[in-house]
Amino acid sequence: MKKITLLVVFFLYAALSFAQEEVKKEEKKFNVKFNGFVKSEFFWDTRQTVSAREGHFLLWPSAISRDANGDDINAKPNFNFLSIQSRIGVDLTGPDVLNAKHLQN
Repeated sequence: MKKITLLVVFFLYAALSFAQEEVKKEEKKFNVKFNGFVKSEFFWDTRQTVSAREGHFLLWPSAISRDANGDDINAKPNFNFLSIQSRIGVDLTGPDVLNAKHLQN
């Protein structure tokens, strides 16, 4: 019985000694993450067009319109470059300030 009591006291002492350890807080460091995408469109038109949303949606070719010499002024080819749908973002993280917590996604 004396051995069992001694073992129980030993295990209780060991368990309680670990319970008194001080938990250290992990310091949060500054972090910067970039995200997003770049969508570019390049296209060549053989004549002027009717379009919507600043040339993003081509609807139909422009009608024939003659100048003083009888040439079609809308029959001029052009090259287009659009980056309308590009996005860029930055995620910034850092330590808590004045007990303010940041939201986790």
